[in-house]
Amino acid sequence: MAEYKYNPLLKKNLQIDDSTEGNPIPSSDIVISDDIDFVLLPGNSFGNLTGSGTIASGTSLQTLLENALVGYLVPTFSSFSLDYPSATLEIGTDVGSPRTATWGTTNPTNVAPNSVNIFNTTGSSSMVIGTGNDGTESVTVNSGIITSAGWVFTIIATNTALPVPSTFQRTYSLAGRYRYFHGAVATIPTDSAGVRALPVNTQFAITSGVGADSITLNTGINPLLLNFTFAIPAGKTLVSVIDLDAANANITGSYILATFDVNDANTIPTPVAYEIYSLTVAIAYGTNHRHQITLS
Repeated sequence: MAEYKYNPLLKKNLQIDDSTEGNPIPSSDIVISDDIDFVLLPGNSFGNLTGSGTIASGTSLQTLLENALVGYLVPTFSSFSLDYPSATLEIGTDVGSPRTATWGTTNPTNVAPNSVNIFNTTGSSSMVIGTGNDGTESVTVNSGIITSAGWVFTIIATNTALPVPSTFQRTYSLAGRYRYFHGAVATIPTDSAGVRALPVNTQFAITSGVGADSITLNTGINPLLLNFTFAIPAGKTLVSVIDLDAANANITGSYILATFDVNDANTIPTPVAYEIYSLTVAIAYGTNHRHQITLS
């Protein structure tokens, strides 16, 4: 390696490859052979450098110039998720499974190489350590049962800021909530299996105390399905049932309440207190009626 004898930074051994002699020398080929310790006066800066620190050996002249002349663009995670069917899962669901993590970054050139780490924060385990910033990674999530507290994953990476790189992160959260069950049936359910067999079970209860939410039960016109049932987890309160297709008639009192436990989603289930409301008609509706159920 040859030294630049005319350069004022010589005392810190700026070096170049001998093979470049006689040709224009890219600034990226000129590197620092020793660490440079610096101390800047209070209030002073050298580009992005402030205070005190060390510029590491191997840093190129190009990097030094960029730090002096170009404002450093701090990278961040613009997105992060895992490919669960939904960001809300029924309480009792096991989150463990092979998944694909995806993420996006701003200013990706300023993310340190192989510095991306992904953690199962709630499960207190590492899923990926030291991978590249390519935006996707296959991961295995350890078994764990989601509760009302939800579940959190965290992605962390390191930036290339000088003199001291720092980490940045983003979280992805799964919410754990109970399901609503409802629909038209031949027989009013009297146990957990009957409730979980109700035809509509895709809606989740909002967190208690957040505000009113609603579900809509469609009666249909099947003469064999004269019973209409909806089940809500304890902690939710029925406010009203309005028949939107019968001049907005209030039919809250026509739904009869029963209470019993309904199993959660776990393979070894936990019984959960539910309120089950049912209405029976003697003759099938001639047209579909929408029963709007408001809850708090």
